[in-house]
This record gives sequence, structure tokens and C-alpha cells, in this order.
Amino acid sequence: MVVLDDAFVLVKDRTNRDLVYADRIFGVQDPGFRVLEIISTQAALNDRGCCWQLVAIGTKMNTRTRKKLREFSGVDLVRIDEVVDSRNARQSQLAVWERDLFALVRLLSNDPRWYHEQECSEMIDALGKQAQWQQALSILNMMPSVRLVPNSYTYTAAISACAECARWRESLGLLVAMRERNVAATVPTYNAIVNSFAKVKEWQAALCLVAEVQNVNLKPNAITYTAAISACELQWQMALCLLECAWESDSVGPYNAAINSCANGAQLQQALDILARIHQADLVPNQITFSSAINACYVHQAVPKHNTQYSGIGASSTADEWEHAIDLLSMMQSANLVPSFITCSATIAACDNSGPWEVILDLLALMKNINLVLDAENYLSGINACDIGGQWEDALNFLVEMQRAQVQATVYHYTAAISSCRTAGEWQHALWLLAVMPSPNVVAYNATISACEKNERWQEALSILAWMEKAELTPSLFTFNSAISACDKG
Repeated sequence: MVVLDDAFVLVKDRTNRDLVYADRIFGVQDPGFRVLEIISTQAALNDRGCCWQLVAIGTKMNTRTRKKLREFSGVDLVRIDEVVDSRNARQSQLAVWERDLFALVRLLSNDPRWYHEQECSEMIDALGKQAQWQQALSILNMMPSVRLVPNSYTYTAAISACAECARWRESLGLLVAMRERNVAATVPTYNAIVNSFAKVKEWQAALCLVAEVQNVNLKPNAITYTAAISACELQWQMALCLLECAWESDSVGPYNAAINSCANGAQLQQALDILARIHQADLVPNQITFSSAINACYVHQAVPKHNTQYSGIGASSTADEWEHAIDLLSMMQSANLVPSFITCSATIAACDNSGPWEVILDLLALMKNINLVLDAENYLSGINACDIGGQWEDALNFLVEMQRAQVQATVYHYTAAISSCRTAGEWQHALWLLAVMPSPNVVAYNATISACEKNERWQEALSILAWMEKAELTPSLFTFNSAISACDKG
């Protein structure tokens, strides 16, 4: 563990105060001991209403110092290793956290020996990766006061910190500041700003910035186009235009972003064409590529074919969407890529409406084999598949699995299971499910009455009708027709 000799970090709320030596507050005469005040909104939120939170770093803190710090702050001191251990942090995370904090302590310790542009840039970069964009800007703004001149790398690190938190206005402000100080912006600088636009889907601003990159005699790279196309997530035509500009790219990133945009626009054929272009360009598709293409299959099958908003290119295909999804999943596995939860869920969803029920059960089995945790939607798809295939025992097993996995079964899960029992003629199990399910609705009662009607159990059908009245539910026309049919058969 890194030891900072008698250095303490004082984390407080957003109130601005000057840095002070410890002996001015606590009467500590050691000139090497300092208390540093760091602005942190997160600290104020995590301190349960307390304004101050103290974290002591080092091993030379004596009882007198601890007592004075406690009196001043009202909060007991804790060792940094205790704080990190309480968060169950891994050793590698601890080392990174200590390194970044050590650099910040040295930077703010009012000792000119520690002031270096490179260290400021590295610290800003580290804070950006931790989503601490305000602190990153604080360090950038402090540099001129200690006769440090921010360079292109420093500004780019600060812009990236803002971009990670989708602070695109702050990112643009920093670009303006660079121009005012005659600091040349680089392609990574513009990439960071375009990325901030991508996070908030400001596609027009992203396109303008890509044009500006070219106007200042810089060449946009794969990262530039990937971010710009991502900003066009809901504008698939514009995404395709940008992809044409990135034809020299040796990265699959722009292609992935374009496929995702086509998926959101329900343009299945366009997404499949882009996938074919990836192979033609001798690029290797990755997990994101296949996941986005499979998602295009799901979105396309979910759109009504008469919807004019999605008519035209990509609105039809020679094969059903579920077949495309299964083929893509097979290609993914052939490429030794492990399907993710999102990939498998999208494939199942694409098969829900028109795919064979056996395929859905196979996909759920695949998810279990690769140790993916099923959610409520996955289980519902499985139970619906059992209903279609008459696999009532498997439907009940899914409900048992949900209980063991602590996944909450809804009325839809129970209703689908009841329907599977009705299909298989298992009226007793249908009655049992109706009795144990929480807050059954009219659809559940109708399915159970239909199960009784199918097996000529007219007395049970009338009993269920009486249950509906007690539950203050209004029977539908289907309810009465099923009950009448049960009496007629009995």
C-alpha cells in the first residue's frame, strides 16, 4: 500500500474554501503535514447528511492529531484500506485508486515541485474515467494559477472527461477555449466531442463537427465515424451516408454503429447488407456486430407490415426474421464468439411470433449452458413456447425454476402455463395454478374454464365462474360461452 507521510485528504461538500496548512486549523507544527480540501458532490451525498468526511492516508497519525481532526469534523477518521476493503475492492482496483489519489494529493499540496503538465493531464484523464468531470475541470482551471499551460493532451483529457458524462456543452466550451489560447485541436480532441454528441443523439451537431475536422485539414478516423454514426442511431439513412465516407476504415466499429442504426429503423435488409460488406472488406465481425444484426431481426418482425413509416427498403425479406436470427447466432458461434444475454434474448424475441417453439426451448437451454441468467421475459417466452407445443410439464418446470432463481412470476406467466395445461387437457393442474397465482385476471379465469370445458368438467367450470364473482371480476362473452359449452358437453 502506498504510504503518504502524514498526508490527509479532507473531502467536503461544494463550499469553496482555500487550501490551508494543518497547523492553521489543528495546531500541528509538522510543516510536512497538510490538509487538502477537495470539492466533491458525491462525498456530500454519501455522508448521510454530514458536511465533512475525512479519510486518513498514512501510518503516522497520532492520537492527538486524530482527536483534533475528529473535533473539527465531527466524523471519526478511517484508514483508506478500511474504506476500500469495505467496498470489497480488488487489489488491482485499490492500486489504481491509490495511485490517482496520490497524484491528486501531490498536485494540490501547494508544493511547486509537484507541478507538471503531464501529471495534470494524467490526473484529468484518470478522473474522467471515474466520471468525475467537475473535478477534472477544476484541475484544468487551476493550472494557469500555478504557471502551467494546458496543452492539447490536457484539453483532450478534459473534453473526454466531459464526454463520458454526456456534457457536450462543456466539451464545446473547452474547444472554444483551445482556439482562444491557440492550442491546436487534434483528431482525438474532435473524437471526444463527437462522442459526447453521440451520447445524447445530437446527430446534426456530430455531422457538423465531422465536417469541421476535414475543414481544418485533419482526417477523420474510424473512431470519428463510429461516434458520428452512433449519434445517428435514429437516422439510419444518414448513418449509411456516413458509412460510405468511412469506406477506408480498417475497423469494424463504423459498420457496427451503422447496423445498430438500421436495427432501430427496422431496416433488416440494410443491416444484413452491411454485415456482408464487413466480410467483403476482410474485416472480422465481433460480438457487437452479430448482436446488432440479430436485434435488427427482432425489431423488424415486431413492426406491422402495413406500417408506412418503415415501408420501402428493408421492409421485406426472403426469409422469416427468426431464420435470419438463428443463422446469425450460428455464425457467431462458428466464429468462436460467446453469445451475450442481450444477443440470446433478442434471438428468442425474434422467434416469439413466428419461430418454431422447439427453437425457443433450445435457445433457453443454450443460455443455461453458457451460464447466462434468465430473466422474466425469457421465462415467459419459454412458457408460451410450451403452450404452443403442448409441453405443460416443461411450463410448470419453468415456474419452479423462476421460484428457485427468485424471479418474480407475473400473471402473464401463470396464464401462459394455464393455457399450456388447457392445450394438453390437464384441467387439474390448470385449477391448481389458478388457485396459487397472485391476483388472477379475467384471461386466467377464461383459460381455466376453457380447460374444464375441453375435458367436460362443467361443475368445475361453474365453480370458477362463481370465483370470478367473488373476486369482483366481470366475465366476458368468452367466459360465458366456455361455461355454457362445458355444461352442454356435461
